[in-house]
Amino acid sequence: MTQSGRGTFLTSLRFSVTRHILILMKKLLFVLFAIPGVTLAGQAFASTTPCDLSQQYKAFTSAVQNSYNPQGDIQRVIKEELSARASLLSTTIDCARADVVDLKDQVLPDDNNSAKQAKDRLVGSLNEAIHFYDAKKDSIRDLGIQGTKDLAKEIKTWRDGNYDQLAGRVKNFLLWSSNQPLFYKASDRLSQSQIVVTSLKLLNNEDSQKVYYDAKSGLENAQNLNDKVGRAIADNISSEEVFQMIKDSLNALSDTYKNFLEISGKLNTSPAPEEGTSTSTNSE
Repeated sequence: MTQSGRGTFLTSLRFSVTRHILILMKKLLFVLFAIPGVTLAGQAFASTTPCDLSQQYKAFTSAVQNSYNPQGDIQRVIKEELSARASLLSTTIDCARADVVDLKDQVLPDDNNSAKQAKDRLVGSLNEAIHFYDAKKDSIRDLGIQGTKDLAKEIKTWRDGNYDQLAGRVKNFLLWSSNQPLFYKASDRLSQSQIVVTSLKLLNNEDSQKVYYDAKSGLENAQNLNDKVGRAIADNISSEEVFQMIKDSLNALSDTYKNFLEISGKLNTSPAPEEGTSTSTNSE
């Protein structure tokens, strides 16, 4: 490698490494501050379709009030209350279902092959939620007043225990999938660094050797953590736990890029190889 070629490569390597460190820092700041917990999931993934229950709720409150002081035909009053309750419950279920469909629509466009297993299982869970709402809505026609009350409580209990977790899984999946190019780039940088440090015989230097192997083992650790995230999403591990795993993998990757900067610094201060020196290497 000539002095000119070496200088061009080092400039390119330093620029690329610095750029990806900046991207990682933005990712980490986003993870640490922009979405600090699953409690934000409902806000972050709110339905894009407005859900107006005002008319149904107005009819419901009016019917309930009439039932307390019935005027005229009691059977008519009861039917009006039941109709109002059923209408409000049905529309509420439609809104809840729309929230899940919105989550699914955010996941489906992802075309990351390495995330396919996690994506398929997540979509399966979202489909189960959609089917749950469909079945509950279909059951309304057979219910009386007490039945609609019981069903409303059942749906609220189910949503409280499931929707936030689903929304958290979607949030984690989208964040994790968007991180994958950073890991691919890091692997490329390690390969490039190996070629250059070997050609310049820096691996014969104990200090340079340590920095390079620190980067290599650090990347392996970051990749292992990253792979565990994908499996955890697919296995429906709690979204809080997965979120912490994502932060850990990004922190590990950030440390690896710092090693890359150390390598480029050592390359910059190393003596240039003599003209005619072979640059061929044996890959590990």
